[in-house]
Amino acid sequence: MSKKISISLFAIVSLSLCLEPAFGKTIQISKSLKSAIHFDPQATSDVAPPMAPRIMTESTIHNDVRQDEFAWMLNKTDQRMIDYLNAENVFTEKVTLPLKPLQEKILSELKSTIPAVQQSAPEFFGKHEYFSRQTFEQKYAVLLRKSIDGGAEEVILDQNKLAKEKSFFNLGSWLASADGKFLMYATDEVGFRDYKLFLKNLETGETTSLANDLSNTWGYDYGAFFAPDLKSAYIVTDDASKRPSSLWKIDLASGERTQIYTEDDRTFNLYIQPTSDGRYLNIVSSAIDTTEHRILDWKRENSQGQSHFEYFIPRAKGHNFEINFADGKWLIKSNWNRKEFAILEASSENLIYPDQWKILVPESTTRPISGLAVTKRGFLVEYISEGIQEYELRSYDNPNIRKLEFPEKIYQAGIVWSGLRYAEGKAQISYTSLLSPSVTYEVNFQDASLTKVQSTDMKLDVDLSEFTIKRTHTKSHDGVIVPVTLLQKKNAPQNGKGALYIYGYGSYGSSNPVSFRPEYLALARRGVTVALAHIRGGQEYGQQWYLDGKLQKKKNSFLDFIAVTEELIRQGYATSERIAIEGISAGGLLMGAVLNMRPDLYRVAHVGVPFVDAVNSMLNPDLPLVTQEYSEWGNPNIPEDYFYMKSYCPYTNISDKNYPAIYVSTSYHDSQVLVHEPAKYVAKMRLLSKSKYPLLLKTEMKGGHGGASYRFGAYRSKSEILAFLLSEIGIQE
Repeated sequence: MSKKISISLFAIVSLSLCLEPAFGKTIQISKSLKSAIHFDPQATSDVAPPMAPRIMTESTIHNDVRQDEFAWMLNKTDQRMIDYLNAENVFTEKVTLPLKPLQEKILSELKSTIPAVQQSAPEFFGKHEYFSRQTFEQKYAVLLRKSIDGGAEEVILDQNKLAKEKSFFNLGSWLASADGKFLMYATDEVGFRDYKLFLKNLETGETTSLANDLSNTWGYDYGAFFAPDLKSAYIVTDDASKRPSSLWKIDLASGERTQIYTEDDRTFNLYIQPTSDGRYLNIVSSAIDTTEHRILDWKRENSQGQSHFEYFIPRAKGHNFEINFADGKWLIKSNWNRKEFAILEASSENLIYPDQWKILVPESTTRPISGLAVTKRGFLVEYISEGIQEYELRSYDNPNIRKLEFPEKIYQAGIVWSGLRYAEGKAQISYTSLLSPSVTYEVNFQDASLTKVQSTDMKLDVDLSEFTIKRTHTKSHDGVIVPVTLLQKKNAPQNGKGALYIYGYGSYGSSNPVSFRPEYLALARRGVTVALAHIRGGQEYGQQWYLDGKLQKKKNSFLDFIAVTEELIRQGYATSERIAIEGISAGGLLMGAVLNMRPDLYRVAHVGVPFVDAVNSMLNPDLPLVTQEYSEWGNPNIPEDYFYMKSYCPYTNISDKNYPAIYVSTSYHDSQVLVHEPAKYVAKMRLLSKSKYPLLLKTEMKGGHGGASYRFGAYRSKSEILAFLLSEIGIQE
């Protein structure tokens, strides 16, 4: 239950640049702060941060009373909320005005990494290959195709035209029909994952809306597919909390639709995916720790005229698995009665009996299996070892195992599912490293050869041979060894006088990628050592590494990150006064928790689109992602989960500490982490923090979870963040 027990104590600050508050006090900028952000000494020293209205709300659960003065911010359309966000934007602009030259310099560097022309790897549908191309001047890419037998290119979708006069535009998933006649695609014009589905006739150019009166369509991959007869399509739609939950069959000629299946368990999402050979459509009910598959035999569907899905195997708590069909057999990546995944084979007769599945590739706890791609000529197994992907090619009738080789020891690779060519026996793998822009290779299963099908041609204004990549390790609080990847100049000091940037994530089993990022290069070229902390909660060492950083073990992620920081200080990379840290989304929760636990370790932090109000959000099942993520964070309706979550929740645990400088970024239309979370985090910290350093909130009023929708807008935001981080650790150019 909740009740209001007080009225607003502070009025929203005026939106004028002077930012004088209607009530409250003007903040005096300390000498150290002036130095850090390089204020003009002749300018006024009075800079007033906005103060949000305070309306106390009291809530009780498990006999525990929580008081929250900023719960009202959940209603983002409240004019007071809009005024507050705008006031914070003006305040951020005012405080960072002296950093404009540095922002522009960094922006120029980021733009220099954009090729004159960027083209994607090809995807194959029927007799055509499809690809996107974007010139330096274009905000968005153009989708093209050409015959696999050669011939002229054909523009089939120009995002720049679709996005014209729109403040936000995102092209979600798209796919072409095998006969080359239709293109199905989804677009979001808000940023809140409000996707609409369209069908374009590539022969006539006519575009029609496809069942958008149902609800929001699932705009990502595995949300829509054409039936083999090309007379109908299957699409997935979201419920009110943006959970993909319902499957529909739509007649492409009449528009008539039939609801095939609804996933009623709110902890599960719903996806669809054909098997690689195209024989079956797989409907997947997926929770974080459990999956269930139903299969539709297209041949049976075509002969009977009805869509009848059969269980592959009913869901069992903790059983995660993927299925595919090739050479008359089912291939399965499964953790049934295992700590890690194995690759198994099943016949149609023993699908529902996992104990009878034949082991093709056994599980490994030292080199866990993380992926499986299937073709007619064999299958590709992906392993992960200390966050590095390794690949083996295996045949169905040949015991020989062939390994793929890459040029560097520390890199990031991944199977490109859209590039899989079942009949031809080919797959695609993306490759990158901290010093290597992305490349896509096509893998030939017949001879294990790699052919480059996409590359990123950058004309950099810096010599990459001046930098080095290396690995170090640290012992965490419980003795577990945590790896750290470092990017730095070869002559970077290790005498405690350098500068250090640490990035962390550690959730959802998502490893911290060691990929090429222009922002890392912008830091390293200025002498900053870039450190990527491979903390628990990711999957650098497989499933167990992930399990040891979630639910009742979530604090391991935070303690790992702190241990990494302390070890890098001990090794002489920097002192606390010159350490910047960054985490985004769930990584924002990491930042918030770490800053509460050890604010003394850091000089500045970027807390990006942060999941910081964990307790209150997870108690509201109507918010996006909440029910599906009980298996990640816990269900606070359960006392044990509630009190553990409360013990680390960033917003709940803000107190009167000396926090470092903090830059919080968010987007008004973010659907994954709603804008009220970072807003109330900053509002509460303004009340309690004893810090002399700046606390800033920047809201992209036209963006979604990823910020602005076009790349120059995203680079502009990144340059502002980097300039702030650099200035706070004493780097002005």
